Formats: sequence, C-alpha cells, structure tokens
Amino acid sequence: MSKNNSPKYTKENIKKFFQLSVWTIKETFRLSVGNTALTIVLTIISAVIPTVLAFYSAKGLDLLIELVNSGATFSEAISLQRPYMQLLIFITLLVLVQKVLTEVLRYLNEKFRVIYLKNYELELHIKISEMDIARFEDPASSKAIIKAQENIWRIRNYVMSLFEILTGFVSLITSFSILFNHNWIFTIYLLISCIPSSIQSIRFVSIFYNFYNASLNNIMKRNEAKYYLVSHRSVTQNRVMLANTTLVNIFKRLNTPLVRDEMKINKDVAKSNIFLSFFYGFNQIVVPVVFLTDLFKGVITVGSFGFFTSTAYRFMQELDSLTNDVANLFDLAIGVEQVKAAFEIKNEIISGNIRIDTLFPPKIEFKDVSFKYINSKPYALKNLSITINPTEEIAIVGENGAGKTTFIKLLLRVFDPTEGEILVNGINLKEVNLESYYTAIGVLFQDYKVFDSLTIAENIALGVDKKFNLQQVKASAKLGEADKFIMSLPEGYNTTLGKSFEGGVNLSGGQEQKLALARMFYRDSPILILDEPTASIDPLAEYKIFKRIYEFVNNKSVIIISHRFSTVRNAQKIYVFEKGSIIEEGSHAELLKHDGLYAEAFHKQAEGYTKQN
Repeated sequence: MSKNNSPKYTKENIKKFFQLSVWTIKETFRLSVGNTALTIVLTIISAVIPTVLAFYSAKGLDLLIELVNSGATFSEAISLQRPYMQLLIFITLLVLVQKVLTEVLRYLNEKFRVIYLKNYELELHIKISEMDIARFEDPASSKAIIKAQENIWRIRNYVMSLFEILTGFVSLITSFSILFNHNWIFTIYLLISCIPSSIQSIRFVSIFYNFYNASLNNIMKRNEAKYYLVSHRSVTQNRVMLANTTLVNIFKRLNTPLVRDEMKINKDVAKSNIFLSFFYGFNQIVVPVVFLTDLFKGVITVGSFGFFTSTAYRFMQELDSLTNDVANLFDLAIGVEQVKAAFEIKNEIISGNIRIDTLFPPKIEFKDVSFKYINSKPYALKNLSITINPTEEIAIVGENGAGKTTFIKLLLRVFDPTEGEILVNGINLKEVNLESYYTAIGVLFQDYKVFDSLTIAENIALGVDKKFNLQQVKASAKLGEADKFIMSLPEGYNTTLGKSFEGGVNLSGGQEQKLALARMFYRDSPILILDEPTASIDPLAEYKIFKRIYEFVNNKSVIIISHRFSTVRNAQKIYVFEKGSIIEEGSHAELLKHDGLYAEAFHKQAEGYTKQN
C-alpha cells in the first residue's frame, strides 16, 4: 500500500498519457469524422455561451438600473424600442441556443455510444477472433485480451472526458482573458491560490490509479468468484458440491483488503479537501471585496461587478474541475491503454498466398520438425518426421504429455515449427493460404463446442454455408446418430439451443457430441482430424462412433489422436509418441508382433475392459 501513496506522474507516464489521448481522438475521428467534428465545434460554442450570457446579463442590469433612475414607466421599460428589451430578447435567444446545443450534444453523444461504439466493440471482437490461436493459450496474452474486452466501454468515457476538458479549457481561457485584461495581478493571485487544490487532485487520482493498477489481479479474481456464483454453467455444480460458501469466502477474502485500502485513500481525500476548503472559503470573500473596490471607485458598473464576480468564481471552479478531469483521465487511461494494446497486437502466423485443392486430400509431410514452447527449455517435439499420404488413415497414440496435442497444433498451424518444416503437396505450410487449408480440414476435438442462441441446423452447418442445405444437414445428423433425438424436439432442426432463450433446450453431453459429429460429417472435408473425441465416453459408444467414421472416410485422409490404443486398431499406420519423439510405427498387427510399448499398453487396456465387463 505504501507504494501506492507516491505520485506516478513521471515524464514517461505523462508522455504516454498524451500519446494515448491523441490515439483516442484519431480513433474517434476514424469512427465518424462528421459526428466527432460537429461535437467538437458545438462543444467549443457551448463553452463560450455562459460567459457571453453573463456579459450581456450584466449589460442588461446596467440598462435596467439606468431605466429605473430615469423615471421610465413599466410600459416604457418593456417597449421594443428600448435597448433593455432588445437585449432581453437577445439573451432569451441565446439561452434557447444554449438549450438546443445541449440537446444536440446529448444526441451526438448517444449516437456515438449506440452506433459507433458498438461498431468499435465489434471491431475489437473481430480483431481478437483473428489473433494467433497461440495467444489464447498464453496466460499473459489471454489476460490482456480479457482486459481489452472488459474495458472497451472506457473508450466512450475517455472521449466524453476529453470533450468535457475541451469545454472547461475554453471556458477557463475565456474567463482568464477577461479577468487578466481587467486586473492581471488579482488574476495571477487566483491562479496561484488554486494550485494547492490542483496538486492534491492530481496526487490522489495518481494514488487511485496506482492502487487499481497494483490491485488489478485481485480485483479480477474477486469478480471471477462473484461471476461463478451466478453463472448458469456452474450454478448446478456449485449447489451439489456446496461450493457457494467457498466462493463467497473467496470474494470476501479478496474484497475486504481492497475495500479497506480504497476507503483509507478516500478518508485521506476527505481530510485534504476539508483543509483546502478554507482556501476556497477565503476566496469567496476576497473576490467580491476586490471588485467592490472597483465599483466604489467608479471603475466598473453594478452590472460589471456581477459579471466580474461570477467570472472569477467560474474561473476557480473551471480550474478545479479541469484539474480533476485531466487527473481522472489517468484512471480511464488504464483501460483505454489495454484496448489500444489489443488493437496493436501483430500476428506472427501470417497466411501464405498459395491456395490448395479443397476437394482431394493433399500429401502432408513433417520433415525433422522440432518445437518448444516459449519460456520452455525442453522440446515438446524433437526431430519428428511423418508422411501422411492422400486417403491414408493414420493414428497417433501415447500417454499424456507425449506430444500428441502439440503435433495437431503444428498441423493446424497454431504454431510454426522451431526447427524443420511442414509441407503440403510439397509446399511449405507457411506459404499456404490458411483459408483454403482450413476449408480442407474437418476437426472433431475432445472439447467440441455447441453454440447457444443458434438452432440445431445452424450448429451443424456452422462455418460452411451462409444458407445451409437442410437435406444435407439431416443426412449428416443421421450419420452422427443425432436425427432421432432432434426429431423428438418440438421444433426439430429449428430448435434453439440454450434454455436462456425462448423455446430453447439444453442438450445432454451425449447429444452434444452427436451434434458435433454431425457437424464434421456436414463439413465433408478431405482431411479429418479426430483429437481424442471419445475420451470421455464408454468403449461401446466409442466403437459405434469410430465404426461410422470409418464408413464415412472413403477418399479422405484421417488423423486420429488418442491415448486409447484400442480405438485406433483399424488405422493403416499407427505412430507411438513418447516424450515428443516417435518410438514405434506400423499397423496394429505389426506393432503387436513387435511386442513393444504399443502391445503392452493395448493388452493392459484390453484386460481392463474385460474385467469391467
């Protein structure tokens, strides 16, 4: 906590702050030149109007006093021929303009929020969706992505604060110029007298900035605990496991010191503001006394006295507000900087330009491929050489941590090899157009996803057709043995997934798996990758799934990843991984005859199934 009590307005931080402000303004203009330019112009005009109103109101007061002293009647006073009434009409029109400007600015701000900020949020999500997949597996990058999404709303607040600062700055300059022109010594005094309050504002906002920055990790953990209390994905598990009390305790454990430290800062702010209020109170007396002196000397009129007094008070208020607004931008800057950082992330996996045939399976070669993860000393794969010929069915087996998943990530170009190369029809994978490559691949992952808010038909056809073929969807569902449960639903293939939506349903785990399988059949790609898709189901169901898959894979290349040796026995060639290397390869019969690790594992698993039965 002691670290957070020191201001952090270093030269470097201030430089970053101004760079961030420039970036935000540029982004705002990029989103809408017209909306932003009009907002700035109207903001400047609306900032000047209060001073203009005060000036002409003072003139009106002087004219009114002059009328009263001249002995004019009421009818004469309200005559349109009189300067007082002409001025009154002008002031009324000016107030009307001010009101209209306020409403127009409110509309422009809402337009920015409703239209442009929503589009900006979509831009961020598109940017994130196109980032290297590896970034989602890196804790630091993943956290940065989450922070950017959580803070997108700060862009609007930051822009609105910039406009408020512009309003305050214009009003401040206007007030300063008027006062300085009349009495420059007193104006300098007012400026100096406001400095202690400004310094305190900057100091405490700096403390809050550093407090939130230093506490961000615990704040995120606290919010996660609160989220899991009510998340529909975890509420049942929480209830059965009696986890609610634990989550509440986690929230309290993290929240208590955060609240304590934040309130300590707020207490210090209150003490400081109470002390500085004496300076403010003193100036409330000094200001009218100074201008009363001018009034009694005959230097200014009664109207001018009111004008200069109100201008001086406005000057002090605007200076205080401007300091607070600028200081508060540092708080908003935390989130805005995270959004900016997300937009500036550069992909390392860049698609090549060479498109491949998406109708027939290509030849895929791993040539002396080695790979190690960032900040990891040992290699996840070492000197790996595998050739997958067109229409060949291969299997990769091995214990957890053997390198199977890493192999798939390289094959899908989530990562590029540290050493060696991957060839597709003799072309380095780095030169292949990824869109055409992914079109040629159908993947059934172990952690397959179905998407709430979409219908069953849309889930099956996802990513293939903008307007799906319903007959093909039904045929794919039949291959995946999903057609029976789908037709039992009231809306059939038009049933929306997710009970949160009207008419929606939640599927069982087995039904979701059949839906994912139907999706793979619908995709009908020349390369099929099955990454432990049946790891969580029983052997009999697994047997049926693979039986359907093998019936479907005519003229396709199939790559099966599994730690269950029994599921891959029908593959034409089996590779046994251990510690990132291939230690055995061959057909099921050849590997059993070899009597190595594969044979040992196969017999042990077979024995386990026999005992279970």
